[in-house]
Amino acid sequence: MPMKSSSSFRKITPNGTFGTLSKASGHFADFAGDVADTTIAVAHFDAGTTFHGVKTIHEAMGAGTGIQVGIAFYDAEDGTDDPDFFSTVADSAAAGNTSWGDTVVPVTFNVPVKLTVTNTDAAATGRVDVIPEYVYTGGA
Repeated sequence: MPMKSSSSFRKITPNGTFGTLSKASGHFADFAGDVADTTIAVAHFDAGTTFHGVKTIHEAMGAGTGIQVGIAFYDAEDGTDDPDFFSTVADSAAAGNTSWGDTVVPVTFNVPVKLTVTNTDAAATGRVDVIPEYVYTGGA
């Protein structure tokens, strides 16, 4: 499935003061009857970003739907896209939320990456808000 970009993808994701923990709001994927396995890029992060957590809040997406929050690379040589790197919601038919980061070690990407949301299992309609928690320390 080709990747789409949400209207929030072009929004500037601020890199806080070097080494300061930051949260970014206002990034979202808006599904409008999109077929299963549609991926929407919601935010860009520069090389040298360490993720400490990612929270999602989603509307009721439709019967039989699920969502995944993951990472995509700009260049295939930098890594393999991982659509469920941060989280998977097996059933997003009802509104809900999920959080990644409470029990995992923070992960650093030394190349630019895209934060993505993918709908799974069935066509989806609804909005998924993504709130990443990260530290920017600059590229390698």
